[in-house]
Amino acid sequence: MTFRAFRRWLPAVGLLAALAGGAPRAAAASEATNDAPCAWTLPAAIDYALAHNRAIESRRLGLESRQVGAGAAADTYRWTLRPVGGAEARDDGRYIDAGLFATRATEAGTVLSAGPRFQQTTLDNAPDVNEGRVAIEVRQPLLRRGGSLVNAEPLVRATREVQTARRDLELQRADIVLRVVELHEELYRLQRRLTNDTAAVARLDAFLRLTRARDRQGRAARGDTLRAEIASGTIHQQQADTAARLTARRAELAELLGLPPSVPFDALSGPRFVVTAPAADEAAAIALSNRLDYAQILQDIDDARRGVRIARQTLLPDIELASRYERQGQGDTASAAMSLDHNAWMVGVRLLSDFPPRAEKRALSQAEITERVARLRSDTVQSAIRLQVLQALDVLHRSNDELPLAGTTLAAARQRLELMRRLYSSARATTFDVSDAETQWRDADERWLAARSAVTVAAYRLLWTMGTLTDVPNCLKSGSEPSQ
Repeated sequence: MTFRAFRRWLPAVGLLAALAGGAPRAAAASEATNDAPCAWTLPAAIDYALAHNRAIESRRLGLESRQVGAGAAADTYRWTLRPVGGAEARDDGRYIDAGLFATRATEAGTVLSAGPRFQQTTLDNAPDVNEGRVAIEVRQPLLRRGGSLVNAEPLVRATREVQTARRDLELQRADIVLRVVELHEELYRLQRRLTNDTAAVARLDAFLRLTRARDRQGRAARGDTLRAEIASGTIHQQQADTAARLTARRAELAELLGLPPSVPFDALSGPRFVVTAPAADEAAAIALSNRLDYAQILQDIDDARRGVRIARQTLLPDIELASRYERQGQGDTASAAMSLDHNAWMVGVRLLSDFPPRAEKRALSQAEITERVARLRSDTVQSAIRLQVLQALDVLHRSNDELPLAGTTLAAARQRLELMRRLYSSARATTFDVSDAETQWRDADERWLAARSAVTVAAYRLLWTMGTLTDVPNCLKSGSEPSQ
């Protein structure tokens, strides 16, 4: 092949190379598109949302942050090695200091410290001075800062914050599940409505063509034709409105599922979700034992009560007891310093309080007010939960009663529509009769879809109201009412 011929084939060779290089990318994009879900049942949508919802993931990260904080608070009560030392060189000599101390603070407030230390001073016109010691020191606050109530408060508060973060996560999960149920049911209802609207558009367009033909033949009045045109235009507008609402709800549900809003998918119908509704008193008791928001109120009451006890303790004098014992050695050499042939000890008491404790008394008054507010919130939330349970039970009972009626009405409307069509074909019914039957059937079908969705949503909302919609660890629940 000549070079000129090769140049004529060069663009084709480049095109083939480009196609070959782009094939893997196209295949990967196609695979990503194929991986996108195309249809969801309600249980599958719930499971996917719990695993991929961004708000849930944000709460989960918040929980991890609180757990890190609790670990940092617990580190306060662990042994810590603290090296000390230094070296200096001056015009008249040098100085060396080295030591290692182990310290630990206990939840009772005791601070322990123990370790060796060596110091060496070398002067140009004097003998070396070497000092060695091993010391044990104990400091114990008394009265105001004594005991675990005050000293363990940072750890207790960090642990409670972890509990609060866990409850926030579980509450977010339950809220997401309920919202997925609402959107899935609405999405399925809009899909069904769009299907019905599309079928109605075809029927009414055919009916309009038939009416116009009869109008030209003189077998139908002009008013019948106008009525058919109005019905056809109305259903076209309704179809466009339903399609727009369906697109918006699909994007909203995709957001809850952690998917891009443009991902196409449909909501699939599943078996009817049935819940056995307990009696009102039993349902309220279940809610008070399982609702995490109420459990958080009880925790707030306990925290406020503990804050009052701490504030009362701060009214006591602040006294600290300190003791120290050490073995010492000193000499011209390091071995003499390490002999540790002398001992020394110390015991002392310090008073650190200011009198009178005005700020502490105000803090106690504020803590008592906080406790009363927390108890008032408990009564308010408890009353609101009982009311929510009654309302959820009422909605569930009414929804279960309305669904059979809506089904009966839909069947009657469908029979009437079929009858009016047959009568119109035989010239025994007018366009008004057919249009009215068509409208009644669409309204009945819409009410049946709404009733069907209402039953499912009401069942899930009752479980949400009772705090049993999702599985929650028992340690996060209340289980009992606050002590008085």
